[in-house]
Amino acid sequence: MKITNEKVLVIGSTGEIGTSLIQYLDKKGYETIGTSRKSNHQKNIKQFDLNDKEYSFDFKKFDVCIVLGSVAKILRCEESPEETRKINVTNTIRLIKKCLEENTYVIFLSTNCVFSGEKGFYKVSDKVCPMNNYGKFKAEVEDFLFQYPKNTVCVLRITKVISESTPLIREWKLKLDKNQDIFAFSDKYISPITLQQVNDAIHRIIRNKRMKLCHLGGKEEVSYLSLAKTYFSSHKNSKRNIKQILFEPKKGNNSRIHSSLETFLPREPLE
Repeated sequence: MKITNEKVLVIGSTGEIGTSLIQYLDKKGYETIGTSRKSNHQKNIKQFDLNDKEYSFDFKKFDVCIVLGSVAKILRCEESPEETRKINVTNTIRLIKKCLEENTYVIFLSTNCVFSGEKGFYKVSDKVCPMNNYGKFKAEVEDFLFQYPKNTVCVLRITKVISESTPLIREWKLKLDKNQDIFAFSDKYISPITLQQVNDAIHRIIRNKRMKLCHLGGKEEVSYLSLAKTYFSSHKNSKRNIKQILFEPKKGNNSRIHSSLETFLPREPLE
């Protein structure tokens, strides 16, 4: 285990990524505090909401703040743009400003949704072109962060995390367990990554603190149909109940075909 004196604050630590990250950083020897919008009795999880007008944290005590919290549901961002922009942009920037005022290094978790999805494997040098509000909001925060020196902030864009806790995987499994059909696109693509990959990437960034923009994506793009068949290959109902459908692109936020990024990260830290 790597012993470190750094204290890390994880904003939004009770979701799929945050829960895994807190456990990972603890094992690496970081002193970690996480936050949750709901009351939580865990010793290292404090109640915090991006809508809070006052902060209960003394940011001077933290070396690093990792901002995971946001409204991540694309449909909600489309249906309630003013409400979700306030959380994902206005309040997030306010939090980041406070961190930077106290010389706390900021890692902001962003998304492949800042790109249009017309092609695959976007590079860090590619110009952003978001097609939905969720991506637009992330791009706004990115633009704010890019004003600061690279040793103070880092934006980490990631593709879709896939694990047994991922809502899509849980939904598919539930249907297969009930002998119900699941329908997956054969012509819309995903570039899945694991929680371990996200954890390792964030650890590298913390150790490096010299890159302003990073990408983490899967090594390949696969169709949703291929993902379903591979993930549930051993399920007794997979051959019978996994069905192909075709994606019908629409103008605007539902037109994205590709979702991959070309990985660009600091070198692995020496342990």
